[in-house]
Amino acid sequence: MSGKMRKLRTICAIVALIVAVIGTAQANWEETFDGNVFDQKWTFHCYPDLTGTFSATIKDGTGDNDYISLDETSPAAVGGSQFGAGFGSDEVFTDVRVGAVFNVMGDASRNYHGLAARTDWVYDSDGSHPRNPNPGYPGLIASCYVMLIHYEDGPTDVRIEVMKVVNNLTDIMGTYQPEVPVPGTDHDKSRYVQLEVIGSDPVYITGSIYEYKDGPLLAITPTLIDTDANDPWERAGIHDGVFAAGVSGILGMWRDPQPSGYHTPFDSVSSIDYFVVDDMESYANRADAYVVWRDGYTGTLTGNSGSNITVSTEIDPRTTGPDVPPDNPPGPVHEGSQALQFSYDNDGNVTLYVPGYTPFAYSAPYYSEIEATIWGLGIPGNWTLEDIKVLTLYIYGNADNIDEQMYVVLEDSDSNSLVKCEKVIYGGSLLDLNLRLEDWQQWNIDLEEFSDVDLTDVRKIYIGFGDRNNPQPGGSGVVYFDDMILYQPRCTPALGPAGDIAEPFDCKVDFRDFAVLASGWLNEGLYPQQ
Repeated sequence: MSGKMRKLRTICAIVALIVAVIGTAQANWEETFDGNVFDQKWTFHCYPDLTGTFSATIKDGTGDNDYISLDETSPAAVGGSQFGAGFGSDEVFTDVRVGAVFNVMGDASRNYHGLAARTDWVYDSDGSHPRNPNPGYPGLIASCYVMLIHYEDGPTDVRIEVMKVVNNLTDIMGTYQPEVPVPGTDHDKSRYVQLEVIGSDPVYITGSIYEYKDGPLLAITPTLIDTDANDPWERAGIHDGVFAAGVSGILGMWRDPQPSGYHTPFDSVSSIDYFVVDDMESYANRADAYVVWRDGYTGTLTGNSGSNITVSTEIDPRTTGPDVPPDNPPGPVHEGSQALQFSYDNDGNVTLYVPGYTPFAYSAPYYSEIEATIWGLGIPGNWTLEDIKVLTLYIYGNADNIDEQMYVVLEDSDSNSLVKCEKVIYGGSLLDLNLRLEDWQQWNIDLEEFSDVDLTDVRKIYIGFGDRNNPQPGGSGVVYFDDMILYQPRCTPALGPAGDIAEPFDCKVDFRDFAVLASGWLNEGLYPQQ
C-alpha cells in the first residue's frame, strides 16, 4: 500500500475538491494577421457555396498591422453567399471569451459582422446533408451562439445583439432578440467586440463592445440564458438543446438581394478559455509583461517593493551560473512557450535588472509583490460564475532561493476591502510549496478564503513574498510563474481525504479504498527478524 503525506501547514486552508475534472480540454489562441501571414490553422467556408465568389484574404494595414477581410461580391439573387465564416483553430472550447477588433468601413450596404462561439459545423458539398435547411444548396452548415454587430441605418448607428443559431436558422429567436444601440456617432473606426459564453445548463451568452481593446465599455447586451428546455424566447418546434462545446470564429453576412455581397474586416481575433487568468503566453519581453503586471520599479531611488519581473525567454544576469537554471534561455515553462520570471528581494536594497540595460539600484520595503488589474488581464471580475471554487498558480523554484512566505491578495472596488491569503513555505510535505524545488508545483487557493472580498467584483490581484502588513528584513530569490487559472470543483489527489488510498486516487473514500486496506489486514512484520 502506498502512502501519501497529507500534512498541511498553511495560514489559509486549501480545500479538498472531490468533483470530476472539467470534461473538455481547452486551449487559447490569438491571430493578429500581422506580416500578411496566418499564425493559426484557419478554415473558411460560406453558405450557399454556388458562385465561388466568397473570399477570405489578409489585407495590408498600416505597417505590419494587417487584417482579415471576408468578402462576397455576388448578389444573393444569383447565388452569392448569404454568410461567410472563418474558424481560427480546431480547438474546442466550452466556457469561452471570443474577441476581435472590427472596423466599420462606412459602407452601409455591407453592415453585418459577427463572432461565433461553441460552433458545431459541417460542410455540405452537394446539398444533401440532413442538417441542410435548403436541400440542394451546398455550403457551410453551423449551429452556434452568435454576437452580431450591425448598422442597417449607416455606420453612425451601430447596434449589437446576441442570438442562437441552429443549422443556419436564426428563426429560433422568437421573442428574445433585443438590439442594443452603441452610443456615439463616430463609429467610422475600429472597435473591440467580445462574446462570452459560459455554463452548461443554463448557458449564459453576453456580447459587449468597447471603444478599443482594454478601453471604455460602450455597450453590453442583456445576457441570453439558454436552457435544455423550451425557453420563452424560442419559437415552437425549433428548440435544439444547449450547445455544450465547439470552435470559435468570425463571420460576415448580408441576406438581401441588393446591394450585392458583404465586406467584413477583422483584426486580432482571439478565443480564450474563460477561466484563464493569465497563461503568460502574450508577453514577448519585460516591457510586454510590465504593461499588465507592475513590479516594484518606479524609476526613482525608492521602489514600491523589491520585485523585478521579466519573461523566461529573456536573459537575466541573476539566472546564469552552474547552479542557477537556466544558463541560457528559454527558462522553465509549464505549458506553451512562455512563463513569467519573478525576482524577489526583501533586504531593502534592490538592484533592478532589465535585459539590455545597466542595472539600477534603489531602496524598497521588506517585501516584494506584483499587481495586475482585472481589466489589464482581460478577464471578467465576477469570480462566482459557473461554480468557480479555486485559484491555481504554477510555480517553479530555484535551488539558491531563500525561503519567504508567499501570498495572494484580491481587491474589489472597495479599496479598503483587502484580504491576504498566505501560504507559508515549509519543506517535507507534498502540500508545501518549496521555493528551492526546480520543478513545477501547483498552488491551489480556495476562493472562500477571500472572505472579505466581493468575488463578484474583483478588480486587482497581487502576488508577493514576505509580509506586506508587517514588513521585516528577509531574503531573495527567483521563481517562475505560469498558468494562473480559475477552476470549478475538481479532484486534486494530494489534497483529498486521508482514506483515499486506492490508486488511481479519486478524492473519494469508497469500497476500492477498503479493499486496499483489507488486503493488508493483520499483516505483521518485525524487522530485522530474529
